[in-house]
Amino acid sequence: MRKLNIGLDYDSICTDSRKIKADLAKRLFGKTVPYEDIKSYTTVASGLLTKEEYATIQYKAHYTPSYNKEAPTVPGAISYIKKLIDQGHTIRIVTGRDKKAAIYAAERLEYEGVPLKVTGVGKDATKRFACKGLDDFFDDDLHKLKPLKGIVPHLYLLSWPYNTHLAEQKIATRVKSWDEFYDKIQKVMHD
Repeated sequence: MRKLNIGLDYDSICTDSRKIKADLAKRLFGKTVPYEDIKSYTTVASGLLTKEEYATIQYKAHYTPSYNKEAPTVPGAISYIKKLIDQGHTIRIVTGRDKKAAIYAAERLEYEGVPLKVTGVGKDATKRFACKGLDDFFDDDLHKLKPLKGIVPHLYLLSWPYNTHLAEQKIATRVKSWDEFYDKIQKVMHD
């Protein structure tokens, strides 16, 4: 059984801040945004929020400690991260958050009982350099997985309503849950 270097995105892989962002859209701008679709590329493209409004919402969601604590964990994330660590795998969090917001993510993970280093590459930066040496990477944004093709052997895309229309073939393996991701990792371990 091979030990793997596994990389995880933070937002929408470990925690789910979509409801908090939808609440902020209503409170700050008086706009109703379906929480299922609250990503910059869906809400801005559809005209529900401006780019500046989304940036404000994202900033508040990432930099307000109470919001970081309130965001629910993605079902299965914490228990499966603990299982993977117990199996001897190395887990690295690589997020599009900047370094300061990554500190809040690390604090949240520590609170959940998984004290992991969180590398924040910044909102528009590539994760390529931070992901070198990984065997697997799990993200919810296909456009962030594309630059990792050829760098990380196994890429996984977690399905959410905002990304189901994207064609992931030849880039990543789509999974619908942490259960499915964990099963895929178990197969990679035994290859």
